[in-house]
Amino acid sequence: MAAEEDFVGELAAEMEDMDVEPPAFLDPSEVGEEVDIEDAGPGDDDDDDDDDAEDAATRSEGGEDDDSDEDPMIEIEDDSVQGFFDHTDSVYCVALNPAFDDIVCTGGGDDRAFLWDRTSGDCAYELKGAHNESVAAVCFNFDGSMCATASLDGQVSVWDVKTGELVVAFEGPEDGIEMLAFHHKGNALLGCSADGTAFLWNAKKDGLLLHVFAGHSQAVTSGAFTYQGNRVVTVSMDETIRVWNPKSGQLEKTLHGHGFHFNGINCLDLHPTQPIALTGDTSGLVLISHLQTGKSLAQLKGHRLSVETVGFSHAHPYAASAGHEHEINVWDTQKGDIRQTLEGHEDAVTKVLWHPKVPLLYSSSMDGTVKVWDARTGKAERNFRGHREPILDFDITSDGKQIVSVSDDKTALVFSLV
Repeated sequence: MAAEEDFVGELAAEMEDMDVEPPAFLDPSEVGEEVDIEDAGPGDDDDDDDDDAEDAATRSEGGEDDDSDEDPMIEIEDDSVQGFFDHTDSVYCVALNPAFDDIVCTGGGDDRAFLWDRTSGDCAYELKGAHNESVAAVCFNFDGSMCATASLDGQVSVWDVKTGELVVAFEGPEDGIEMLAFHHKGNALLGCSADGTAFLWNAKKDGLLLHVFAGHSQAVTSGAFTYQGNRVVTVSMDETIRVWNPKSGQLEKTLHGHGFHFNGINCLDLHPTQPIALTGDTSGLVLISHLQTGKSLAQLKGHRLSVETVGFSHAHPYAASAGHEHEINVWDTQKGDIRQTLEGHEDAVTKVLWHPKVPLLYSSSMDGTVKVWDARTGKAERNFRGHREPILDFDITSDGKQIVSVSDDKTALVFSLV
């Protein structure tokens, strides 16, 4: 493959020369107004491809048309530069170490979790003996010294990254933990459960349970610490956004009712410098909410089906949302309207992430591809292939130049933009 342009570096240099306004939002005083984005027209649903497997089998059994020299294997284009292949079932989750992003943690349906090297693909440690059900969530703490894994049996384990040894293990609810997040600057660990609760542990002090956040009436689908780290936000299938005090464990706000969600909330992202939440629900509604005032800033309507992933740009006044449709919407958070609709995936979009410094958006899909988009133009700058089955999760390096994705095909693959 010919050497490709380092368009990440070019974009970074270009942005330095531009007078880019910091991210801003609708004035909280101008609340309650619904922003209804007209559907620009659904992409054509892909017709199911004809499967020639039965014809091929018939020809083979008949013998007459059988070409013994023909390779029956279907060639899959593979753009990956490295991979990890020790899992024996679907790989559900992946996280890159924030301090040493050559170190990757993955967990899967084989009830196993691994620490491995992104550059060589070699296994550093199998994190053994802690889980008896699928490992559904993994994450690193702020300095990269510990990683946490959680499984569907409610078991949560914290590991020493340097040695691969178990630091502490604690039990969550029987319904299991499907989402984990460490505090930005400490070792408080948040876990969200399908039983309607969220748990806060101290990962350093023998797994001390600090609080159980109880109040949701249905599954807690996501949670996060605010940018200052002094509040916890959870969202649920009970249609509510809740704000908690992590010191006292008390509920401080519930965002619900007129102007908010009236369907189960699937996903959450919090702005990196403002008390603003971005959420998406099963009806396709995307909502921008102010966590301090408890008011809805904008209802963003452009999706027809369930929204499964949302994300704020950390460097520009953009947000992205995607889900069961094949398209991704990029929103202007200053105006509250749609900026681009990104078309190119052939199946549902499973995750979106923004580059930390330039207007590049990464996306993964059930179609087995990872794409990288220029959010200003709507153009897909890269289309990475290699997985044979749906991609379930991915993460990016701190410079945005490499991607690690995991899939139902039991593999983790590394893709490089340069």
